[in-house]
Amino acid sequence: MNHDITFLTLFLLGFFGGTHCIGMCGGLSSAFALQLPRISTAFG
Repeated sequence: MNHDITFLTLFLLGFFGGTHCIGMCGGLSSAFALQLPRISTAFG
């Protein structure tokens, strides 16, 4: 087995998996964390 291809494949899987996680999970968690406060009204 060619080890160069194996390491390249593992590197690319880790790179694209990490960017996917940052893009999806990071976006969701920051959206929940940075919610605008509710505007209180006279009716609660």
